[in-house]
Amino acid sequence: MKFSTLLGGAVVVVMAAGASYHFVPSIQTTVNPYLPWAPPAGNIDVVSASPAAPAAGNGGAGSTRRAGGNGGNASNASNSGGSARQGGGRGGGRNGGGTAVPVSVAVAQTNDVPMHKTAVGFITSPATVIVRPQINAIMTEQHVKDGQLVKKGDLLFVLDDSDLQSQLAHDNATLVKDEATLTNAQAEADRSAGLLKTGSTTQSAADLANANAKTAAATVKADQSLVANDKAHLAYAKITAPIDGRLGAVQVTPGNLVSTTSTTGLVTITQMQPLEASFSLPEADLPFLKSALGAPTPTAVTATITGATTPTATGALDFVDSNVDTTSGTVKVSAQFDNSTPTLWPGQYVQLDVAAGSMKAATVIPTVAVQAGQSGSYVFVVKPDHTTEIRQVTVALDYGDMTAIGSGLQPGEQVVVEGQSRLATGTQVTVVPQTQQAAAASTKAQS
Repeated sequence: MKFSTLLGGAVVVVMAAGASYHFVPSIQTTVNPYLPWAPPAGNIDVVSASPAAPAAGNGGAGSTRRAGGNGGNASNASNSGGSARQGGGRGGGRNGGGTAVPVSVAVAQTNDVPMHKTAVGFITSPATVIVRPQINAIMTEQHVKDGQLVKKGDLLFVLDDSDLQSQLAHDNATLVKDEATLTNAQAEADRSAGLLKTGSTTQSAADLANANAKTAAATVKADQSLVANDKAHLAYAKITAPIDGRLGAVQVTPGNLVSTTSTTGLVTITQMQPLEASFSLPEADLPFLKSALGAPTPTAVTATITGATTPTATGALDFVDSNVDTTSGTVKVSAQFDNSTPTLWPGQYVQLDVAAGSMKAATVIPTVAVQAGQSGSYVFVVKPDHTTEIRQVTVALDYGDMTAIGSGLQPGEQVVVEGQSRLATGTQVTVVPQTQQAAAASTKAQS
């Protein structure tokens, strides 16, 4: 069988048995821009002819009958013995024959819709320390390994302190000697002062004795300072963690000489709790950010790592830069996360959502009900007579699997969430139960 177009728009279907079906379009149809083209429905002229006789209307003797119109059954052709298929009426849509198309629907609800400011940012640590030696010495002990979690004060490395111990012993001995000298000088100054009162010595001798005592006292103080310095350097031989955090790769192993001039250091410690997320928002969001910083309760910020379908961590907005970047028209923002699990990692890129209030009394439907067309977004609305209507809508906000409609739809109207592919304006439908996924979306719209 094949279709041929005749002058005037008529279509002839040539059958293998020699019969032909002559379609005469008598009903003007409107093409749905959202559906593929389908032959227009109309009255059908059935022309039956044998191979030996010309078709009716061409001078032949074949008999002709008119088939039923919209949705009607065509009568059998007299000589071909074939039958025409059921004509598709307007009410039948793409399903044909007037049969109702099964669809699942959801009712548009009125809900408050949460609003968010979104951005892509990266995780940073508020404290990162490169551990460097404060003395030049040989490393003798290593008490940590790569990637280990440490607490402030934990012992990391031990350096050779034999030279420091020797220097401390020497300076302690010097201190003892000078303290004895001070005791003798002080006694001599006291005797000179007594003799001066009785006239048994001169003033110059008394002054000299007093000066010697002060000199001895100053020497003792210098010795005490040296001893304290020795003890401090001796403490540097045991290197401890200055902060809580996670170690990086250990750069030096026991047996190596470590130096205070090293640029790489011994190891890096990165604070893991809490962490911060740095990101930027448009300058237009600055009024919201300023009010959020001054709010009595912290503004919630969620972070979602790459590949995750749900937020990875929840924190709070804690910083807005004092200047707007004039080159990009954005302002730098940061949020703090406890990261107690921990799920975030310094340097990691994340999707950030900043809670920005809510859209009050919005019309909400499942996102699966919203279709995309050449003229924008639209939905199939099921009318009270169980026919469908294509309705252009304006999407105000998407959140999760729900969509807030700005215009074009009223609360309480039914929209199709399953079965849209077979629909057009005026299609007769029958409502069937939703699948588990669509039912979950509809339930969420009502909550």
